[in-house]
Amino acid sequence: MKIYNVFDLRHQTVAFAETPEEAVDQVLAGDEVGDWEMPEAQEIPLPEGYALGPAQQSVRWLSAVMEEAWTALRHHVEGLTEAEFFWEPVPDCWTVHPDETGRWIVDYADYPHPDPPPFTTIAWRVVHVAACKIMYHEYAFGPGKLTWDELDIPHTVAGATAWLEEGQAQLRAALDGLNDADLAVMRSTNWGELWPTWRIFWGMTGHDLEHGAEIGCLRDLYRLLGQQPAGD
Repeated sequence: MKIYNVFDLRHQTVAFAETPEEAVDQVLAGDEVGDWEMPEAQEIPLPEGYALGPAQQSVRWLSAVMEEAWTALRHHVEGLTEAEFFWEPVPDCWTVHPDETGRWIVDYADYPHPDPPPFTTIAWRVVHVAACKIMYHEYAFGPGKLTWDELDIPHTVAGATAWLEEGQAQLRAALDGLNDADLAVMRSTNWGELWPTWRIFWGMTGHDLEHGAEIGCLRDLYRLLGQQPAGD
C-alpha cells in the first residue's frame, strides 16, 4: 500500500492505494473531488524501510492528528463575525440562505455539478464541514437514516460553530470507544461505499485541514480589503 496526494483545481486529499488510478477512483467514489475537475494522484514517498498498512493505524495516533486538525479549524473560526460569515467576495456565490418557505438551506447541485464550480462563502464552508461530520458519524456509527435534506441548517455564526462542535464531539466519542483492532472494521458511508473505520477519521481530519485553511484565507482577504467586498 502507498500514500497518494490526490488533487484537482480546488481540492486535495490523501488516499491509501496501490496505484495512482486506484487512488483517484477511491477519492471520486467518496465524492471528495469531482471527476469534472480531472483529479490527479501523486505518490508521497515514505522513509526508506517504512511499510504502510492499515494495521499500523492506532486509536492514539488518529486521535492526535484529528485533534490537531480540529484545533487548527477551530482557530480559523474564532471571532468570526456575521459580516464575514455571509460575505460574498464575487458574484453568484454558493451560500446559506432561506428558501421560498423560509427554511434555511445550503446551495448545492446534484450531478452533473456546475463547471466551473461556484465560489463558496465562509458560511457555506463552515456549515459544509459541520454537516459532513454529522453525516459521517450517522452512517459509520449511528442508525444511518438521516438524509441531507433533513438536516437543520444553522444560519448564524454561533449556530454554525455549535454544530461544528457537536459533530466533532460525536466523532471524538466514537473514536474514544474503539481499540486498534476496530480500525480495520468496514463501516458505511452516506453514499453507500464501505470504508475501514480508520479512514472515516482520516477523511474528516483532511477535511478539517482543507476547509479550515480556506476559511483562514478568506478571512485574511476580507480584512485586507478593508472589510469590503471585492470590487467596491
